[in-house]
Amino acid sequence: MAYTHMDMEGETLEAALLRSVNAAADTGALDEAIIETARRYAQAIDATEDAVRVCKECGAEAVPDPTARTKALYLGPHFVNALREMGLTPAARNQSKPSEKVDPRDEALDELENRRGRKRAK
Repeated sequence: MAYTHMDMEGETLEAALLRSVNAAADTGALDEAIIETARRYAQAIDATEDAVRVCKECGAEAVPDPTARTKALYLGPHFVNALREMGLTPAARNQSKPSEKVDPRDEALDELENRRGRKRAK
């Protein structure tokens, strides 16, 4: 999936998303649906920056619309989940690879050893 230079310019969330997707080497045709989902979340969040409340009596534009911003806050976790699915978050990149599965018993033993070490240090 190719994006134009214009799509990736600017300080919008959508542009930042597209720069991240472009920088990720392993996104391809199989990822188009999740990329487009994330892009639409980003566009909806970006749109709240310009959303204003219109006065019902005189029709004049007033302060930024707080309702639109609240709605955008609810999209944030969905957007981050989409990024995580594509491996575009620091946590997703740092997770163990499926081929590097850790035995839960080993993790439990490591935790016990750490606790014992902390008790000895006191």
